[in-house]
Amino acid sequence: MTTLRMRARDFLTEDELVAVRERTTWKGVALIVHAWALILGAIALVAWWPNPLTYLLAVAIIGSRQLGLAILMHDGAHGCLSADEKTNLALSQWFCAYPIFAETRGYRRYHLQHHARTQQEDDPDLVLSAPFPITRLSYRRKFLRDITGQTGYQQRKAQLLNAIGPKEWSLSRRAANFWQKLGPQCVTNALLFAGLAAAGVWWAYPLLWLVPLL
Repeated sequence: MTTLRMRARDFLTEDELVAVRERTTWKGVALIVHAWALILGAIALVAWWPNPLTYLLAVAIIGSRQLGLAILMHDGAHGCLSADEKTNLALSQWFCAYPIFAETRGYRRYHLQHHARTQQEDDPDLVLSAPFPITRLSYRRKFLRDITGQTGYQQRKAQLLNAIGPKEWSLSRRAANFWQKLGPQCVTNALLFAGLAAAGVWWAYPLLWLVPLL
């Protein structure tokens, strides 16, 4: 497959490249705080003024910021949240990846292969772009599956089954595998639920965190 390769230096000066590549911890923290502020603000809106319209608005806002956290995890996988490696990983894992049941290091291994082999036969993301362009009917089906949460449900189901492991494994092996795959993610979400419960809005976790996550 032939691909068009472009270099950053074809479009940016050396000074602009230096500015673009600068990694500053406070900027990474600010982006994360912004995402969580919108999430908590949307939850507060529904708690203060509960009705179908505010709920739908909150789901849309929170869902978009969950995507924002995934994007920030992507930046963390590239080491962009902080110039300090440990700080970058901590920010990416605990405040971006784990809350949405993701993992930065595993994503990094997969994602760097995509960058190295973009649109080549061994690009791990090729399966996402290969079917396009698609028909209008196919687009409608995809849109319906996504907007109704069917796609998210299937993805979460596959993730859970992978973490549980095969039935043939012993209970201890399955427990160890589950902890390795989803342990920190479950701890983070338990803390999130506990915080919401302490604030008197325990219902926000299933209705305003898990639902948008689909």
